[in-house]
Formats: sequence, structure tokens, C-alpha cells
Amino acid sequence: MRDGGGSTERTSARQPSLPKLLTYAAGWPVYALGICCSSSGEVARLAIGSFVEDASGNGLQVVDVTLGAVGNESASSTTSGAAPPPFVERHRVSLALPPTAVQWEPTYEHLIGPESCQRLAVAGDRLRLWQVSTNAMQLLGEFSSPALSAYAAPLTAMDWNEVDRTALASASIDTTVTVWDVAVQRVRTQLIAHDNAVYDVCFDPTSKHIFASCGADGSVRLFDLRSLEHSNILFETDDAGALLRLCWNRQDHHYLLTQPIKSPHSLMLDTRMPAVPLATLAWHTRPVHAIAWSPSSAAHLATAGGDGRVLLWEVEGRASRTDARPFAEYAAPCAMDNLAWSPALPDWLAAVSARGILQMLKI
Repeated sequence: MRDGGGSTERTSARQPSLPKLLTYAAGWPVYALGICCSSSGEVARLAIGSFVEDASGNGLQVVDVTLGAVGNESASSTTSGAAPPPFVERHRVSLALPPTAVQWEPTYEHLIGPESCQRLAVAGDRLRLWQVSTNAMQLLGEFSSPALSAYAAPLTAMDWNEVDRTALASASIDTTVTVWDVAVQRVRTQLIAHDNAVYDVCFDPTSKHIFASCGADGSVRLFDLRSLEHSNILFETDDAGALLRLCWNRQDHHYLLTQPIKSPHSLMLDTRMPAVPLATLAWHTRPVHAIAWSPSSAAHLATAGGDGRVLLWEVEGRASRTDARPFAEYAAPCAMDNLAWSPALPDWLAAVSARGILQMLKI
């Protein structure tokens, strides 16, 4: 078990490990990650985006993985023998700049197969929408927003509304959040959401109208599309330090998770109790890079960080507690930079690294 080079206090407690995993070598540093909401048996479909400083070297891959190929030991994309490799690259497209976020349409009624298609949104220098099937990948459109300045600012994050699938929100470094009508590929509304760059945005999973955002001004703000004249500040950091990540509990919409920049601690928030975090998750020894709620359990979430550990937490019944400990962990070979939980196969979690690896973890 890797200790991440941290303190003895944080690594001496023996947490159950997650030994069942599959590893894929992407060929370039990976950051953006999304798992399709559809599946076919034990086959999951993922999209991964590069993070290459050279503008000519960025791209997007769509990869299928057969999760039944995993055993008690790790398996890689170079598995030899009669059995086919667990990972199959379906598509690869070039992009001018690194994609900051990828997300599949939240539709659960279709199976992955040659005749079925899924839509994939990709954020970066602009918002793009793709249609993906096993045999083809087609660009449906590039969305253009009314710029509030002389240039189109890069997008930092996005979220697709699960109740109204025509609505997709994107965040930008120019302080704005834009809500798009995906059906007609036009802006539905755009607002100045923060005093500085907006780093993340997410919809309330039970609502067509309510969304939250966080950013460089250190605040989490709640908005209602029916009344954008006002917003509610759910939380502000004491030192005005930036909040980098934000995600909504998919099973209990009272709870959100946010991530202060360069911090080993994650904060759990309750919309009914603004201003003060409900719980602090403090077990990483280096900054946390990614956070994710379980799609099937209100009490479980995952974090991944620069210490190379993916930690699983159970937060039920931990109101106002700061002594939460992870119930399981995985020690990766390097720092992990992003996480995604499979909506269709919730026993599986994906993690990616700037070292160019994608790992599927069996929980």
C-alpha cells in the first residue's frame, strides 16, 4: 500500500484496498473524463481528453472497456493471449486546445451497440456536441455565445440537466455561467455569476431550474433560472481562497461537495445550513484534485489527489463531524487528476492521471 509520502498519522490506519482494476495507456496526459450513462452488459463507454501544452497535440478518445475482464489482479490494455483486450479505442479526434470537461447526455434508456447513439458534450475553447456510436463519431455543432468581452473566454466546466435534457450549463473564466438550449444549439441565458473566474457549475439533480457554481472568489452560489436577479451564497471561504470543484449529491439534493484549491481537505455542504460546512473530509496528504458522489448512494463519495490515493468515504450520519475517515482506498502509481463514477455500473469508478493512464476500479 502506497503511503503518498505523507504523515504517519494519515497513512498508518490500514484501510481496505481496492485490488480489482484495469489500466489503459492513453498515449498522452489525461485530464477530462466522462463515463457514458448507458452500458451493454459489462461494457462501459468512456471519453477522455488530453492535457498537452503543445496546442497541436491535443485530442479526445472514446474508449469501450469490458469490465468482466478484471480479476483479482490488475489487467492492462496490452493483455496477451486468446482473450481480447479489455479496452478498445473506438474513436479519436484532434482538438486545438485541451478539453477541460467532457460529459455524456444523462440518458439511461439506450444500450451501447452498433445501432445506438449517445451524445457527448466537450468543453474547452468552446462547447462542442458530438454524436457517438460504436462505428462513427459525428460533430453535431459548435456553440457560440454572446461574448461579454472582445474575445471568447475558455470554458472551465459544464453540467447537463438530468430533468430537462435540453439544458446544459457551462462555466467560464470570464465570470459567467451560460445555460444552453442543446436542442437548438443556442444560449438560453447568460449571467455574471461571480466576481472572478467560475471554476465549476452543477444542476440540482431534481430540478429544471436550480444550479450552483463556485469559483476564484471563494464562494458557492445558488441560482434559480426563474429568478436570476438574485442568488444565494451557500458558502464562502474564510481567506477568499478559490473553490475549484463542486458536485451535487445525486440521491439527496440537500448535499453538495466542494473542493478548495490546493487543499487536502474537501468540504461537504448542506443547502439547509448555509455558511458553515457540514463536514470536512481530511485524510489526503496532498491537494485533492477530484471529487465525485456515488450515483446510487447518498452516503458514499470518492476523492482523488496528488498523494496518488483514491479514497472512498461514507458520510451518512456525520453531520458536523471533522473526524471522518475513508473506509477504503486505492494507492495509484502516480497523482490522480480526475474521477468519474459509472452511472450505469455504479460498482465501478474511473480515475485518470497526467501521466497518461486511465484506471477502472472495482469498488
